Amino acid sequence: MNSMTEQQFRDQAAAIVKDRPAKVWLVRSAGHRLDFLWGVGVSRTAEPERLGRHGRHYLVGQDVPEELKPQLVALFDDFCQSDEVQQAESTVRPLRFVPAR
Repeated sequence: MNSMTEQQFRDQAAAIVKDRPAKVWLVRSAGHRLDFLWGVGVSRTAEPERLGRHGRHYLVGQDVPEELKPQLVALFDDFCQSDEVQQAESTVRPLRFVPAR
């Protein structure tokens, strides 16, 4: 069993970023919008960059140093393979459109 909660993921990401001038956040798609789940680091003016995507979850960063990206992506992958995320993904129902008469 692989278990990593959203809070554990955030705490570990914060430990990786530490006091570096970078911003990392986790978002989840909900229909046609993205819901902000958490962020670590200081806000930056750089263009956001998608670091990873698994199902409905995205890991986004600004000014993330190249040497930190593999660590953050590996942590994101572990989180997305966790039982908590897998269970949440399996409960999502796709939209069903009913034709108008």
